[in-house]
Amino acid sequence: QDAAHFNLLAYADNASGQADLAITAYEHALALEPTQIDTYTDLAALYVKRGDVDTARELYERGMKIAPTDGSFLIAYIRFVIEQDGLQQGLALLDAADQLAPTAEMMIARAELYESLGRTADAERDLRAAIQKAPGAVEAYVALSDLFQKAGDLKQAQEVIEELSTRIPGLRS
Repeated sequence: QDAAHFNLLAYADNASGQADLAITAYEHALALEPTQIDTYTDLAALYVKRGDVDTARELYERGMKIAPTDGSFLIAYIRFVIEQDGLQQGLALLDAADQLAPTAEMMIARAELYESLGRTADAERDLRAAIQKAPGAVEAYVALSDLFQKAGDLKQAQEVIEELSTRIPGLRS
């Protein structure tokens, strides 16, 4: 059996409330394919739910050695650090994330985290940078428009969508 099979079993076990079986399946998946970064995230989340923060931290640290520039993993790790170690340590990691993974995807992920922390100016900055880096990144435009809508600035939200429609032929606002 391969790692994908164990990941599927773990997902099903977790969905049915069998966390212990899910943990075992994820551990088998990692033994078979130790570079599967999503498995580290999923397994760490289960350990956090179980209250075993130390094991979760070890998994995140192992994952950082394997894929330090994986945007979604890095954001999951930063969320963990914020929850466990406090906002300041998490923000320091978040601010350093641009050096680790300066991609449009990473900027969009960081913007989402910044927004959840109430740092909307930082979120806007990252979304605008993502649009500059990848002008066809529809998700960056949508996220920026949503950010403005949530702030009650419907005019700017509409302008973002209009800009998107000029960049992508055939798209209507």
